[in-house]
Amino acid sequence: MLPGHTKGCLAWSMNLKEDGKTYYAFVECSLNGQFLQYVGNKDYPNIVEDMRATYKKAREFPVEVFLSSHASFYNMAAKYEKLQKRGPGDPNPFVDPKGYQAHVDEYEKSFEAALARQLAQAQAKGK
Repeated sequence: MLPGHTKGCLAWSMNLKEDGKTYYAFVECSLNGQFLQYVGNKDYPNIVEDMRATYKKAREFPVEVFLSSHASFYNMAAKYEKLQKRGPGDPNPFVDPKGYQAHVDEYEKSFEAALARQLAQAQAKGK
């Protein structure tokens, strides 16, 4: 389970097989937290800690096939196009562990930037 994003946002994992090889597949809800309220969130006071725990935990999964509730997060259209043109022996474009790690990195950075903006705004209002 990945905490954070929003309470109740679920992720799934499963093993998928192709040509005798088993891949660890992961379907995340979303790691995108740039639009959430972090500073002064009375309804979810531990949101910052949960989001940071989410990114840490996300890096621990041995993800080989990465999917998401948002196709743009994992470049579904481009991967599907490559899959349609795939020849014998060509790799499956959906097997993308580096793409998954880059996705986690990208959204952790956007979270930290959103948090920094909110902290700066709160500090400016407090003066």
